[in-house]
Amino acid sequence: MELIDVVDENNQLTGETATIKELHEKGLWYRAVAIIVINSENELLLQKRAPIKMKLPNTWSITQGHVDCGEEEKVAAIRETQEELGMKNLKLDDLEFFCMKKCFRKYKNIIDNHFKNIFLLNTDLEIGDFVLQEDEVSEVKYFSIDKLKTICQNKEKYQNDFTKIFFDSYFLKILEDLEKRRKWVCVEK
Repeated sequence: MELIDVVDENNQLTGETATIKELHEKGLWYRAVAIIVINSENELLLQKRAPIKMKLPNTWSITQGHVDCGEEEKVAAIRETQEELGMKNLKLDDLEFFCMKKCFRKYKNIIDNHFKNIFLLNTDLEIGDFVLQEDEVSEVKYFSIDKLKTICQNKEKYQNDFTKIFFDSYFLKILEDLEKRRKWVCVEK
């Protein structure tokens, strides 16, 4: 049984732990991570959630997950990436902290309150190089930032195919920041 540290509305540890089920039933706050995998073509790797997932099955998302009890966020990000995408030999330095977002959502009978630390991971692995965790991920695909911006701005058209993260205003801002950042990085090379 996987235990997660409970935090308060200010992201401070409470000293309590709970299962994922308890967190979602009671709406307890916890810490999570998201990993934006991006290649040198400025494309983001998305993963299609497995059909057996309780929350948002068969929808496209970025790699993400809960931070286990006593675990640091960057360590959790590496663990999730290794588990879900089969990316072995990652080091803490491979991840770059990008931003943190306070998230609160309700999906059917799930209350999802968490602080999401978002990290960047640069790679030029090909689609066939990823080893997917079948109970979590059914497929991966690279998407251009322009395509993702179009998706973000057309909720009615894409809401059944993509997780809710794509329709939050902060994700569009992340894409715009990534686009600016990549242009700046390319100029510097």
